[in-house]
Amino acid sequence: MAKCFSEMQIERLALDILTNPGLPKPAHIDACEFCRSIFVDFTEFYKQTHSEFRSIDAVSLEKLVDQKLHPNEKNTYRFDALHLMPSVQSNPLHKKILAADSEISIQSQSIRNIGVFTSSDERLMVRVLKARDGDYSLFLLSESKELYQNVLVRIVGYEGDYISDMNGAIKLGKIDLPDSDKLGIEVRTTTETYDLKNYFPGVDSLIGENEISVEHSQDRRYRMEIFSVDGKFNLKVTITEMALENGRDHVKVMVVKNETHTEVKSFEKGMAIFEDIQDPADLQLKIFT
Repeated sequence: MAKCFSEMQIERLALDILTNPGLPKPAHIDACEFCRSIFVDFTEFYKQTHSEFRSIDAVSLEKLVDQKLHPNEKNTYRFDALHLMPSVQSNPLHKKILAADSEISIQSQSIRNIGVFTSSDERLMVRVLKARDGDYSLFLLSESKELYQNVLVRIVGYEGDYISDMNGAIKLGKIDLPDSDKLGIEVRTTTETYDLKNYFPGVDSLIGENEISVEHSQDRRYRMEIFSVDGKFNLKVTITEMALENGRDHVKVMVVKNETHTEVKSFEKGMAIFEDIQDPADLQLKIFT
């Protein structure tokens, strides 16, 4: 028996096909009544919300153009009530047929749609969901991976950043979120991204080496060093004074070790150390300013 798709996978599939109608649809979607019903719900929802967004008059739309970005923070998307899309069929109920008795059915609402925010340029969407157990989740949706993969997200009024995974998902857990019309969300995308395989050799080449350093980028703002402690590799990233000028004292560095393991550090005295690096050549370094 084929395994059903997750709701997030079906939502992204619906968006992909709406964007490119020529994309093939997995056979399972048509064969499985449950998955097909969710696919239809998402397709109708996004068709209607897109149509309503397009119906905004030109004057109102022009007022929104500059809302998404702070003039001094071009890599930060801000979402508030102005960016909340109309709530249309936001809480569909999916009927499940019990295998033990095909004549008995139940209706479940295990996940509730709290709201969908969209940036003024329509490049990024944020979907807020609440599970039956009270856990909140965010899902970032975009055609550009750099806008949803491993980016920093902050809920206005709460301390600390959340990190989206490779699929743009964030588990907020049980937090006391305000109503959607009072909710504020900030998404910080990277200003620079580096694949360390372009700078460091593989682990085999590092064995026996005490330290390997690389200075890169045109203005040589960042210095990367791989050094070993007790047989384990650590990565030290040093930022020069030049990069912290003009009030940029909030630089953060993310190291993506694999699909499920990321680390973020703020620069203190221009240095951040990431420990226990298994394979330096597989790392990706992301800079947030």
